[in-house]
Amino acid sequence: MVGRRVHTVVCGMILALVAGCADVDLLSLNFLQTSGKAGANGDRVIAGSVETVAQSTQAGLAELGIATILNREDQALRIACTTRMGVRFSLVLTRDKTDRGEQTRVHLVWEDQPDEQTGTQVVAHLDAQAKK
Repeated sequence: MVGRRVHTVVCGMILALVAGCADVDLLSLNFLQTSGKAGANGDRVIAGSVETVAQSTQAGLAELGIATILNREDQALRIACTTRMGVRFSLVLTRDKTDRGEQTRVHLVWEDQPDEQTGTQVVAHLDAQAKK
């Protein structure tokens, strides 16, 4: 499983390098889709309840060395994140009910300047999580 995660992260990093990283917006989750469909802003959609996805996302971020704090906001959960280097961003999770069951939409919001390496790792983690 660790080998698969490393492979996913490396592939994400290679994709970012091949794309040339000409646009910082690349890291706002606009360049990849999961589960065949994403929102207009490139949000990730992951099968499962908001609470379940929040728990697994926090666990994955901890493995990446990213500290998290979970906050409830109206109809959403916000995971406030801080990297070891002090870069801050949030993942906003909202319920997305469909005819196929409950799903969770995940949107990345940078609090500081976007960080290419962190963005690639987070995207790779969310994509791997969506495929489970």
